[in-house]
Amino acid sequence: TLSSSSAASDVYKRQVRGSTFTVFQITDPHLGPFMSVERLKHICEKAISLDPDLVLLTGDYFTMQAHLAEDSLKHALQPLQSIKHKTFACLGNHDYEALSQVKKAFEDLGIPLLIDAETTVDTRAGKVQIVGSSFFFFNAREQLDTLLKSIPKREDCVARILLLHNPFHFNFVSDDEGFVVFSGHLHGGQVGLLNIGIDFTLMQIGKLFGKKVPDHGVWVKGLNRLYSHRGTGFYGYPLRFGVTGEESLIKVHI
Repeated sequence: TLSSSSAASDVYKRQVRGSTFTVFQITDPHLGPFMSVERLKHICEKAISLDPDLVLLTGDYFTMQAHLAEDSLKHALQPLQSIKHKTFACLGNHDYEALSQVKKAFEDLGIPLLIDAETTVDTRAGKVQIVGSSFFFFNAREQLDTLLKSIPKREDCVARILLLHNPFHFNFVSDDEGFVVFSGHLHGGQVGLLNIGIDFTLMQIGKLFGKKVPDHGVWVKGLNRLYSHRGTGFYGYPLRFGVTGEESLIKVHI
C-alpha cells in the first residue's frame, strides 16, 4: 500500500539508528526557454555550497524544442565536476530524445550516469549502494523487477538508493527491498496550493477516484521510502502556480 508521510525521519529507517547523510537532488531542469544554462549552473553552485554527502540527478535535462548548443548540458553542470566523486545521475524520458548528447556530457564531466547499473559511495553515515534505472516506457513492472533482482543488496552498505525518474514506478519496487527512491518527472504537479501550506495539487484530484499520485514529498511502501521532488525546472504547460520549484537539502535518517 502506498501512503504519504510528512515526517522527515520517515525518509529512511533501518536497524542502525542515529546516523544521517544529506542529498541535494536536481531533477527535470529541462534546459530551454524556462531554464538557462547560467541558471542551472548557479543551482549546481548552490548544491556545492551546501556540502551534501551526495548530489543526485534524476533525469530530463533538456527541453528539445530549445535547440540549445550541443555542449549546453556539459556547461550547465560544469560546477559538479569538482565533486564528481559524490555526484550520480540517471535518465529521464526526455533524455532519450538526445541520448548521445546526454551521455557525452556526463562522460566529459566524469560524473557516473547509471543506466541499469549500480555503484557504492562513502558518506558520513557509512557506505551507500546506489542503483540507477533506465526510464521504462513499456512493461515497467517486469523490467524494473528484472533489474532489481540482478543487483542484490550489499551487506556492507548502510543504505540503498534507487534513482528512478518516474515516481509511479515506485509501486513496482518490492516491499522488502529497503530502498530510498529519488524521483522527479511530475514537477510537483506545477499547479496547486502548496505555497500557502495546503497539501493540494491538481494531480491530487486522482484521490477522488481512489488513485494516489506521488507528485511531491515523502511516500512509504513497505520498507521503501520515496522522495518525489517538485522539480528544478518544468515542462509542458508553461507555468507554475502555487507549487514552486525545489532546491532543497534532504536529510536521510538511517
